[in-house]
Formats: sequence, structure tokens, C-alpha cells
Amino acid sequence: MPATGNWAAVGASRSPARRWQVFSRRACKASRPAHRITCKTCTAFCAGTRLRRIMSATLTSNGSKTIPKNPSIRRPEMKILVSLVGEQPTPNLIPLFDKRTLAGPEEGRWRAVKFLASGATWKVGENLLKALEADSNTPNSAVAGVARMELKQIEAWSLENARQNIKQALEEVRAAYPDDTIVVNFTGGTKIMSLAAYQAAVEMGVEMVYVNTEKAHISRFDKSGAPLNPPSPFETKISVETLFRAAGREIDQGKTRDVNAIAPNVRDLLWWLANNYDGAIKDCLLPVQKYIQNGLRDKTITAAPYRAPLAPNSKISQEAAGRIRDAGLWAWNGNEVSIEQSKWEFVKGGWLESYAVVALARDNQFDEVSGPLFPKGINLDKEDMPDIDALGCRNGRLALLECKVTGSQEDGGLTNILGKLRAHERLMGGLYGASVFVRASEENKTRVETWAQEYGVNVVIGRDLPQLADRVLKIIS
Repeated sequence: MPATGNWAAVGASRSPARRWQVFSRRACKASRPAHRITCKTCTAFCAGTRLRRIMSATLTSNGSKTIPKNPSIRRPEMKILVSLVGEQPTPNLIPLFDKRTLAGPEEGRWRAVKFLASGATWKVGENLLKALEADSNTPNSAVAGVARMELKQIEAWSLENARQNIKQALEEVRAAYPDDTIVVNFTGGTKIMSLAAYQAAVEMGVEMVYVNTEKAHISRFDKSGAPLNPPSPFETKISVETLFRAAGREIDQGKTRDVNAIAPNVRDLLWWLANNYDGAIKDCLLPVQKYIQNGLRDKTITAAPYRAPLAPNSKISQEAAGRIRDAGLWAWNGNEVSIEQSKWEFVKGGWLESYAVVALARDNQFDEVSGPLFPKGINLDKEDMPDIDALGCRNGRLALLECKVTGSQEDGGLTNILGKLRAHERLMGGLYGASVFVRASEENKTRVETWAQEYGVNVVIGRDLPQLADRVLKIIS
């Protein structure tokens, strides 16, 4: 069969493979509108960067098949995430760090991400890009190799303008990554932005996702906008440092500690004390702490070592006093304790902060546990309490704990403590975090719980200390 048309124009005298190469090159240089995006005749991507499809064989004029020499190797199809940015950055991170996506085939993984922000959330978008850049340089990063495209501003309150902005962004992404699947995450931003993203995605034939943190799953929508059931649970492991950076905060890693900074014998002691609350904490540790605290306030105690009477009657209280002595935290002769200045901070309340870290880290229920944790750049002198006493992270959600023996005025005042917790929650966790007030004393328990409820803060008090980890996990789950 004689060659005809453009194929014949290549020249029958050349070899079949050479004719295929020349034909593809000529077609890619064509100026016809059909060749502006993808050449429908030669199957080549006309920007000249790569072939859209590989021609496995070409027909010669006599009908035989010849494999072209050195065909371009096509990359595996991957995904590009186009994500709306709202006030809270976490829903933008969850799809990128979802373990199910990362554990799947390469075709389902992310190649690049592009954030779309309004003027009000532009800074959040910048923080997200910085957080991903820093995370990508850490060992075994989930986002290593994920390209970060330029941040784009879109309209927040005009539906038509927002739709046009998002459609333009999708066209830019498609031009840059023609072989990959685009996925729009319309969780963040204003409701107008979300609706506009949905409309633009349907118009462009693009898949969509919505992150539902209440149920910890991702809802997916096909190219027509129809939901794909059932939603898939997400499982992420995002570092606390990345979450803080995405929220515009830094952590001073030189000061921040974790459970490994607590001696193993002290960890065991703290766990035993919490699980024997009445005899060990209520009747032994708290009376000593209160006696010395009052003495320092009234100036009846003026110098270390600080002394307090302690002649416990119960077997558990006696054992507690002995265990604390054996851990080197105080001296005890059966009737009186003596505490050195270097140990007083721990006995005064540091033990509760350390216990919170031990409890959260004990059964590996959390992805990461830290405490005390210091936001970078804040100058803390020796008298200042750690900015965040303990912190647990699970599945992309933060739990921020403030630990006080009583929450009295000496501890900073109850309302100040609760206000501080709420501020931390809003700044670092928002809808994807929770604040927890941990209190050792059960004195005025009802009043504390009432105030905490007014502030929207969760509380764990006294005899509930052994269930601290379970309570916190339930709160953020």
C-alpha cells in the first residue's frame, strides 16, 4: 500500500524508524491550533519536551512493523494537588502525608502541589511552602521530591471571579504537567472559594477531595463531581515541627525535650505515683509541696534545703515517700523531708509536667510527644515556666497540655492558664488541635471544671491522671 499524506511527505527513501522520527519532529513544529497542546496526528507533546504516548511500532509502506530507535521513555502518571488555603493549614497537609497514598503504587503519588490562597490567607500559603521545603530535607520525608509550584492568589468572595481564577490555575497546572492527574482539594478557604473550586473542577474534568477531620477521612469526587463512596480514612504522620512551621511558628530544638530526657527510674516512679493517687500524691506529695510553697510565700521558709513534716500513716504513703527518696528527689527520715534547691522545681510541679510526657509516650499511641516545648525566639529566664508543658501529635492533630499542681494564683491563676491554652490551640492547632489542662489537686474540682468548660478547655484532674493518654487521644480523635 503506497504511503500517502504527511507520512509520504517524510520520504519513502528513508528507513522506517528515521521516517517516524522526522515526521514527529515536523508535526511538533506545526502551527495549526490542533498542535498547540497535543499533536493529534503524531501523538507528540508539541512543547517539544516529551512524547505524550510512545509509538510502539510504525507501519512501513509494505505493511511491516519496525520499532523506532531510542524512543522517549514516558514517566509514570502521578498526581498534582491543587489545594485551597484557609486559615488552618492542616487540611492542606493531610493529603500530602496520607500513608495510604504514600504506600500505594507510584502512579497514585504526588508529583507536585500548588496552593491557591486569598489575600487574607496569603501568609498561610507562604508558611505552608516553607514548611514543606523544610520537611522535604529531613530523612525519610513524605514530601521529598514533591515539587512546590508558585503560590497563586484567587478571589475569596465573588463566585464567578473565584471560578475563573481557579480554572486559570488548573489550566496552568495542566500545561506544566500534561501527563499527570490533577486533584483539587477544596477543604480550605471561604465557602465561595470551595464552591468555585468544585465548579471549576467539574468544568475542567478534574478529580476532587475534601478532608473531613471530624471523622478522620477523605471524601473523594470523580471528574463529574459525583462522590466516590465510601470515604477513605486518612492516616498521617506529620512532625510537630512541620505543623508548627505551617502555622507560622518555629520550635527551639535546643531547649525542647522528649521522654528520653527523663531518667527511666523517674519515669517508673511517676507512673506508680499516678496509679496510687490517694496515698502517693494526695496524702504524700501534695502536702509537702503545699507546706513549703506557703512557707516561701509567708517567708517562714527562707533558705534551702526546704523542710516539711511528713509522717504518713498509710502503707502507700510511706512507700511513696521512700520511693521519692530512693529516686534522689528528697531526703526523708520518717518524720520530715528535706529538699535541696536543685530538686525543688521538680517537687513543686515539674513532676506533673514530666508525668504528662511519660503518660503520652508510654504506649506509643501518639506519633510524637514533646515536653517541655519552647517556641523559638522567646527569651525565657529561669523563673519562667516552659511555654508548652507537654504536647502530643496523632494523625495530624495536636494536643497541647498545660500542667499545674493547683492552678492557684501562685501557679499563674486559673483564668490566665485557661486563656493561654486557648491561645495556643488557636495559633498552633485551630480546628485540628485541642487544649488540655492537667491538674494534680482535686481541690475545688467543680469550680475548675466549670471555668474550663466556659473557656472550651478540656481538663484531666487528680484521680483521672492514669487515664491521661486515653483521655487526650479521645479528645483529638
